[in-house]
Amino acid sequence: LCFSATMERSVAGLVIDYMRDPVRVALGSVLKPAESVCLDAYEVRPGEKLDVLRKLLYTEKGQTLIFTRTKRGAERLAKELVRDGFAAAMIHGDRSQSQRNGALNGFQEGRFQVLVATDIASRGLHVDDVAHVINYDVPKMAEDFIHRVGRTGRAGLQGRASTLAAGAEVLELRQIERTLKLKIERKQTEMATDSSPRRMIQNTLASRTLTALPGEVFV
Repeated sequence: LCFSATMERSVAGLVIDYMRDPVRVALGSVLKPAESVCLDAYEVRPGEKLDVLRKLLYTEKGQTLIFTRTKRGAERLAKELVRDGFAAAMIHGDRSQSQRNGALNGFQEGRFQVLVATDIASRGLHVDDVAHVINYDVPKMAEDFIHRVGRTGRAGLQGRASTLAAGAEVLELRQIERTLKLKIERKQTEMATDSSPRRMIQNTLASRTLTALPGEVFV
């Protein structure tokens, strides 16, 4: 018997290699977001992604899980958010086990408002009170989209999942919608023209108390 929360290509390959005439049994719909998750998306210019993310984080009072496609992207984004004054941590494949545990424990205990993660590093991640999932990068596969947005709206709580799509990602997001037979609401955010969004958020966060863990965990 083989059990998996999601049947991605690598797992499917192992099943084919080591099992004879396997029968796949899916419990519930694996290609449908939970009804407790409100989906929305922002189609933005490539240079606007970070500013839109800042605005989303500024208005979100709960804890937020952000997904990127790559380890390098997770590093860059987490460090940028820390410079902006957000209590942020990250998990990806190049982090040590102690660093991952420290980041995850800090997020679960509320010491971090934001956790930046890659898809692989977040497998098996269970935090019941994630208020908002943000796809900073559009996932490559519809199944990854389901896995990501499934990190919120758990334990009977309502959740929100937002996707930022720029350039070619707009078409990729539409393909995910077709695959999943979804229509994700498009939203817009007004970008400030008379002041820097980064400075606005830094000034607002200046009065907040942000708790950091030791340097090897807090990026």
